[in-house]
Amino acid sequence: MAAELLVILAVAAPHAAAALEARTRVLQRAGSRVFIVEASDPAALESIEGIQHVGSGPTPSAANRNLSDEESLFVDAWNLRKIERKSRKGDGLDWDHSGFDAP
Repeated sequence: MAAELLVILAVAAPHAAAALEARTRVLQRAGSRVFIVEASDPAALESIEGIQHVGSGPTPSAANRNLSDEESLFVDAWNLRKIERKSRKGDGLDWDHSGFDAP
């Protein structure tokens, strides 16, 4: 089953983007080095020369070095998306749903 993965290319690896695009479906891209892809085999992507990071969870801060402001913001948003949210009573319900007391 395919999963969404965050891929960061190394600084001096412009050829890696073409190899990545040939092997997977690119869902989003930030700058020239950060991608969200849909792939079923992360190990196959890690074997591409010039790939610095491949992951499905929060990205370690070491992987964010040398990113542009745009790319860094994109990775920060990815990390926030991967943090487990608190379960709140009534979360996702309409305010007029029976049994829900709006604040």
